[in-house]
Amino acid sequence: MSLADYGLLGLSAALAAGIIALAAWAIGVALRREERLDALFWYGFAGACCAAAVVLIAAVAYPAAAPALILLTLSCVLPAGLYVQRSWSQSSPAGRHRAWRELMARHDAALARWARYELDPASYPEAGAMADVRRAETAAMIRSMRQAAALRRAASGRHGGHAKRGGYAKRGAGAADLAAYSRAVADFERCLAAAEQAAGLGPI
Repeated sequence: MSLADYGLLGLSAALAAGIIALAAWAIGVALRREERLDALFWYGFAGACCAAAVVLIAAVAYPAAAPALILLTLSCVLPAGLYVQRSWSQSSPAGRHRAWRELMARHDAALARWARYELDPASYPEAGAMADVRRAETAAMIRSMRQAAALRRAASGRHGGHAKRGGYAKRGAGAADLAAYSRAVADFERCLAAAEQAAGLGPI
């Protein structure tokens, strides 16, 4: 085979692998958006058909390279399948339930860290700055804390008041609720650390 033939085979393999990766990504996005199961099937089916068509055309054109091409393409199926499986696990009710519990534990830990300055100010002489909303860092921290608390209460109200038991996912909380709360908790943690640094306090 000529160099051009090898180039076409490589292009075919890359195209098949790209189609498989794109199909897996589309399924992952559909899972996060909670689309219908038939949509997931068609994403996977379309991806499999397109990848198979590319491999078949290349195998017919270059029969000697068919086994290697098929093996290379199949080797892309395993990581794609693992990605889909992980996405499915994260988007399932059990997966969201675990994620809610982890996020609430992080939220509670950040609240407890902030509360120490309020409950034991003698141990932290600089702690007064953590309550001074005239400071930009403290004001941002208070806003982020309120935002995280508001999202937690809102989800609790929509899904049966199970905030303390992490029951959002079991009551049908969606991925959008989880994503918004995750961003809010991360923002609260970041703002808390920034306020501590500005006040001359290290993380506890």
